[in-house]
Amino acid sequence: MKRFFLWLTGSIMLSMSLTNAQQIGLKAGIGSSKLAADWYGLYGSESQGIFSGNLGVVADFPVTGKVRGMPSLELTRRGGKAGGPFTLSYVTLTLPASYEIDLGSGAAFAAAGPYVGYALSANWKYSGYGKLDFEAEGMNRIDVGLSLLTGYKFSLPGVNSSLERPFAAYLQYAFGVTNLGSSSSGYYTFDDYNLRNGGTFAIGAIYYFGEK
Repeated sequence: MKRFFLWLTGSIMLSMSLTNAQQIGLKAGIGSSKLAADWYGLYGSESQGIFSGNLGVVADFPVTGKVRGMPSLELTRRGGKAGGPFTLSYVTLTLPASYEIDLGSGAAFAAAGPYVGYALSANWKYSGYGKLDFEAEGMNRIDVGLSLLTGYKFSLPGVNSSLERPFAAYLQYAFGVTNLGSSSSGYYTFDDYNLRNGGTFAIGAIYYFGEK
C-alpha cells in the first residue's frame, strides 16, 4: 500500500514538473455515488445513492492551442446503498485533457480522461458487516474508470490574485469499469457479482494559485 501511494504521488509530481504546470489548485466537491453489479434478485443491477465527496490538488497547464492538461490527486469517497451504506475510500489519480474557450469575463472548459484509484478502506453497514477485509471478502483495491468534467473559470471582485481567473466551479461524473471483486474467495465473495463503481456525480470548486 505504501509503495502504491508513493507511486501515485510521484506520478502526479512528475507530470507537473515535466509539463511545467503554471497553475496548481485546491479542489473540493460533494455529490452522490452508486454501485453497479450483476446481483439481480438480490438488490437489482444498481444500488441507491449515498453521499460522496472529493478533496485534493489539481494542476492546470497548456498543451497546445486551447487544449490543457488537468491531472489531479484526490481523496475520494464512493459507494452505494446495498441493503445498507457501502462506502469505499480511495486515493485517486485522474489524468484528463481539457478544451477551454473564453466566455464572457471567464472561460468555459470541458475535460475527459482516465482515473485509477487505490482503496484505503471499505465499510458495509448491513447484516453484521462493518469494516471489510479486502482479501477475505474477495475484493479488489484497484478501481479504474473514466472521468468527465465541465466547468467555468472566473474571478471575484475584491479578491487579489496573480491569476486572471483564480476560481473555477465544476460538475463532474465518473464511472468505474473494473470488477471490484478479485479472484480470491472468502465466506462472502464479491467477485461473483461483478461489483463496480456505477457512477459518481459531484459539484465543486477549485481555487488556483501560480503564474499567469
